[in-house]
Amino acid sequence: MKRGKAERRIRVLLVDADVDLRNNIESYLAMQQDIQPVGVTGDGAQALALASSCRPDVVIVDSMLPLINGLALLSRLREARGGQSAAFIFLVSDGCDAVFREIVGSGADYCMVKPVNLFDLAHQIRSVSKARADIGSYRQIASSVLREMQMRVHDDGFEYAERAVAILLKHQGRAMRCKSVYILVEEETAGICHDAGKYVENDIRNAIRRAHRLRAPFYCEVLGIGDSPDERYPTNSVFLSSVVQYIRTHYNLP
Repeated sequence: MKRGKAERRIRVLLVDADVDLRNNIESYLAMQQDIQPVGVTGDGAQALALASSCRPDVVIVDSMLPLINGLALLSRLREARGGQSAAFIFLVSDGCDAVFREIVGSGADYCMVKPVNLFDLAHQIRSVSKARADIGSYRQIASSVLREMQMRVHDDGFEYAERAVAILLKHQGRAMRCKSVYILVEEETAGICHDAGKYVENDIRNAIRRAHRLRAPFYCEVLGIGDSPDERYPTNSVFLSSVVQYIRTHYNLP
């Protein structure tokens, strides 16, 4: 009997100084049909080299690594991969709120307190991997809509607006202030766009102004405005929320 093509497994890099914990996690993950450990180390510097060669989808990292700690590793991997980092799950010994806020605020996808439940860890690996895949799909949709609205593709403002829309789509049902979105865009685009983050808000605003001057029919449709030259250009918040609402409605997204 001919077997169908196997689905791609989630590639995981495990970085933890505790040898016993490392071995237990690796053995458990290796038994999962949809997860593949592609690198295991207790050293942050070696993790940088491994990430470059094995291209993980998810990095499980000890927050208290020697020499290069978990947050430094996250930052350096993100820079090395041009902003297209894997999802990060941090393993922490201290489960206080302040530690969680610092780690998640630095761009991690999830935190778990040691000793970890291996079943829960596998579940979170699947969850954060899917979320990363979803955000890529959202960016494709956002890009298509913004292009049709006649935003200039080669502007940094287009890149920032595309990512901002994708972030808002990902955080469905959660109200987000524009300032928070700009910070997330800054984290994503470090190493991609010149002076990323410093000009996120202004570059999006300038891209909107240029598109507003053209007033393409689709632009007016998405924003619900007329084509009068006296029509004031929308704020960043109004523009982004209008695009998100249009996508949710016309692409049947939650």
